[in-house]
Amino acid sequence: MKIFGLLVFLLVACGVNTREHPANNRLIQPIVWHWEDEFSQVEKDKLILYLTEVTQASFNVLGKYPFQMQFYLHRSKSERESIPWAHTERSEVEAVHFYVNPSFDLSVFRADWTAPHEISHLSIPFLGKANAWFSEGYATYMQLQIMKEMGIYTSKEILERYKMKDNLVKGDFSSETNFVDEAKRLRETYNYPAMYWGSVRFFKTVDRLLQTQEHHSLTQHIKAYQNQNRLKDETLDDVLHSLDAGLKAPIFQKIYQKCCTSPFDEAFD
Repeated sequence: MKIFGLLVFLLVACGVNTREHPANNRLIQPIVWHWEDEFSQVEKDKLILYLTEVTQASFNVLGKYPFQMQFYLHRSKSERESIPWAHTERSEVEAVHFYVNPSFDLSVFRADWTAPHEISHLSIPFLGKANAWFSEGYATYMQLQIMKEMGIYTSKEILERYKMKDNLVKGDFSSETNFVDEAKRLRETYNYPAMYWGSVRFFKTVDRLLQTQEHHSLTQHIKAYQNQNRLKDETLDDVLHSLDAGLKAPIFQKIYQKCCTSPFDEAFD
């Protein structure tokens, strides 16, 4: 079924109107591709194949996105990375801008975390710079879940990677200041790795509590959220309330309040 879904996505990517196909009920809307620089057809085919695979994996993990996604492709001269930079656009469209060096092999693209990270951002609303810790922690947590779906990592490897990153950054957080203020300080001082991976703890914690108390995972929870409130919510409070709706007891708001009042090690005990 994964192969079938990928083939349908490729029809979309290559300009076929899949709305005429019964199989299109698996899709939300076609991806709109914007080629901002010159790319050969071979280069386009490689990038379409790769980003289509990531998008399909994102849909499998996080649910179908209830809007049309737009991908903007810019050429990069970087010789060190296949995707040295990418960012989302969250104004009148839901889009990702990718800066790519198409000379890299497809296997190098597949091993890169950037596209899974940026595409996962679109599954929740833009929450503003003040709440960047939440958005970036979410995307950093989900990028590995998507890469597992792609077959890049095993479940064991993901757990090991979360633990390794956590050990690397926990020393960057003060034991006296609450987690949210510390995350904001780390962003202001450009310590993005610590902010990103430290904030993963929030999502590891809520995932564990969801599985223990509600018997379903965070990714399953996000699938339901996409259908119900993704296009309604605008603020972090909106998102937290929506994610807690229907639970036996609040999880997201409770952990968030602890983050606002307790330091790193105490907020997630």
